[in-house]
Order: sequence, then C-alpha cells, then structure tokens
Amino acid sequence: MINTGYLILVGQALNVVYVLSGDDHDMKLPYFTAIGAFICAIFARGLPYLSAVGIWVGFATFLSLIYILTTVVLSLIDGKISN
Repeated sequence: MINTGYLILVGQALNVVYVLSGDDHDMKLPYFTAIGAFICAIFARGLPYLSAVGIWVGFATFLSLIYILTTVVLSLIDGKISN
C-alpha cells in the first residue's frame, strides 16, 4: 500500500519543477499528484517480489541523478533571473 502523504509530496515536487521550468501555470497540484500516483503504481506493479529490488536500484539511481541535475540547473537559472 502506498502512503498518501508520499503521493502528495511527489505531486508537490512535480508541481515545483513545472512552475520553475515553464511560464504557463495551467496544471494544478491534483494533476501532478495523479501523475505521481500513476508512477508509483507502475513501480509497485513492476516489483513483484523483494529480490527484484536489485533491478530497480540502477533505474532509481538514474532517475535520482536526473532529478538532482534538473534541480541544480533550474536553481541556477532562477538565481540568474533574480539577479
């Protein structure tokens, strides 16, 4: 079972990336929460047993690096715009 607070946190993180990277603010938090829930459901469905976690470690590391790099780049862009 997936924690509801975790899904809301995922939705907020996606919403922040969307707001920082675009000029239009058409999408709202519930849409990002639904996207996050869908991604979590795919992950939960793709992990049928505990020994399959090893397969997901590389995938999760890759996604984490993309997230970290995106956050750093958007922070730098936002800092240049603010100055």
